[in-house]
Amino acid sequence: MRTWLGRSQSAVIRILAVVAAIVAAALCGRADAHPATVLDAGRAVEHVLAESRQLYPVCVDGKWGFIDETGTVVVELIYDEGDAMHEGLAAVVHDGKLGYVNSSGRVVIGLTHESPPRDYTRAFSDGLAWVHVNGRCAAIDRTGRVVIEPQFDDVAPFSRGRATAPVDDKWGYIDRQGKWLAEPLFDYAFSFNSDDKPPLRAPVRAGDKWGYVDDKGAVVIAPRFDFAAGFYDKITSVRVGDKWGFIDKDGKYVVEPKYESAFCFWADWAPVSVDGKWGFIDKTGKLVIKPQFDRASWFIQGLAHVEFDGKHGFINKQGEFVVKPRFDNASSFDDSASSFAPVELDGKWGFVDRSGAVVVEPQFERVMDFVGALARVNVDGKAGYIDRTGRLVWEPSK
Repeated sequence: MRTWLGRSQSAVIRILAVVAAIVAAALCGRADAHPATVLDAGRAVEHVLAESRQLYPVCVDGKWGFIDETGTVVVELIYDEGDAMHEGLAAVVHDGKLGYVNSSGRVVIGLTHESPPRDYTRAFSDGLAWVHVNGRCAAIDRTGRVVIEPQFDDVAPFSRGRATAPVDDKWGYIDRQGKWLAEPLFDYAFSFNSDDKPPLRAPVRAGDKWGYVDDKGAVVIAPRFDFAAGFYDKITSVRVGDKWGFIDKDGKYVVEPKYESAFCFWADWAPVSVDGKWGFIDKTGKLVIKPQFDRASWFIQGLAHVEFDGKHGFINKQGEFVVKPRFDNASSFDDSASSFAPVELDGKWGFVDRSGAVVVEPQFERVMDFVGALARVNVDGKAGYIDRTGRLVWEPSK
């Protein structure tokens, strides 16, 4: 769940700064206070400060830096690349070398490594990030220490303490020390979902059939499906032939394959397709909203994005339109109660709130979800940022 600190963020930071001063003063005033203890306290407070603040990458004339929620440049635009923040750290590249800055704008992991083959794996996930060392993928922790020696040609981000990695085109699972939990025997392996609850399951493919492994890497549901979705709940969707059904974590059918298409469960309901129309079922397989929509997505915070007669809107769990279908396209709300949803009208994108009120008029070529206080938007092929009133806090640039 994303948290928006909004206008209170600066107040929070000021309070934490006061706490930092008090802690430092108290420690420095003690005769037995070791310098390392004072330093650790300062680092701990800086970490809290960093975690409470979101920075946003910006680019001008090919150089990247970072701004805060007010549009103030916090990290000078000196880098060749700059990524979005993950877990309080953002990857930056200068002269081919990869490093990381924190939310206070300080370089906390020096520009010493090379970027991995897939840029998205360099983002911190589950406390670890992948880098390239001597042409192989290695994992570092938040201090920059190499915790998994370079040994892999390709990798996926860590999730739930595990990552998938291939050897000779076969995939397996490793732990946070780089030890194999499941030997690389699969033709493909998905990551464990961060939202899943124990017992954990992840889809794997052997030949042209899909099954599941547990968190120890053992096959617990033999590959027998033509496709298998990840678990976000106790039940998920699988395809057999051209029909979709639902299984539990033991591989037993909860709903036999009978749908043309289906998504996995989220918030106790799942979208399913019957005769070209989408509706929703509960975990017993009962239709709770009859198939009537051209498209449907999950219920998030009580609202689901649907398409009806070529227009997009949002319904509640009674199947009633809360946001009438009047948009040319739309995307779902996120899982925070204060979230906005992107909507498109006449080729331009803006945002609506949960009542359907337009809070940012459709005017942009493209928008991304709000992260904290700001959302990234595109104008004339350039990227900028708006706040929740629609005000540009960073003029589009590239």
